[in-house]
Amino acid sequence: MCMLLKFTGVDFSCFRCSDYRLSELDGKAVTDFQLATFLHVEMAGLCTQRCVQEHRCRSYRYNIRTETCYTYGCGYSRRAKTLNPVSEDNGSRLYSFCGRPSFGVECVKSSDCTFGNSACLDGVCGCMTGTSYDVTTGDCLIRCSVYGSETSTYGTSGIDNCNTKAMTTSTLSACIAACKAETGFVCIHVEYYHEDGTCNLCDTPAFELPDDYRQFGTSASINWSFAVRHCTF
Repeated sequence: MCMLLKFTGVDFSCFRCSDYRLSELDGKAVTDFQLATFLHVEMAGLCTQRCVQEHRCRSYRYNIRTETCYTYGCGYSRRAKTLNPVSEDNGSRLYSFCGRPSFGVECVKSSDCTFGNSACLDGVCGCMTGTSYDVTTGDCLIRCSVYGSETSTYGTSGIDNCNTKAMTTSTLSACIAACKAETGFVCIHVEYYHEDGTCNLCDTPAFELPDDYRQFGTSASINWSFAVRHCTF
């Protein structure tokens, strides 16, 4: 169906939608699932066009001072809910493209999150614990073809009997870094015990393990955190 997109006075064919600005992230640089950077973009409407041309694009950022456009494969909602740290970038404005429901946007209930294997987690659409977000399909998958550097963490969660490699680290972040750096096998997720620093790396997707191995939100997983890698893009 061919529609018309209107944004800041610029019309493009084949879309009709309303992009909305995420004012909480004005003047901030975000990096979650960043797809591309475009220089010498004269207006935000042309940044919209870049998003139109990329089927994976679900949000974009435009810096009015540097005339730079950034496209992203996920949505955004609140600063505290980004996967990666947010930095200062004077002049930046972040927009949700056409209000597409996607990973990272605000929600009230899980039915607000309409992509595969999704859930409303503390007011933001994310992946059901144990699955990985895939930018290309926009769904959360049980297994990725290739894993990337983005991760999501979940409190009071862990996996029994999948300790492909066990070690001790000082923080959950260090445990996740060890997973990404592992070369002996593909590390998909980790569990971390906050009491003593136990860090267990696992090479098997959570939903390919027996059901009773998954301890998500149970009393058995108190003081444990779980982190899963998302798909590359």
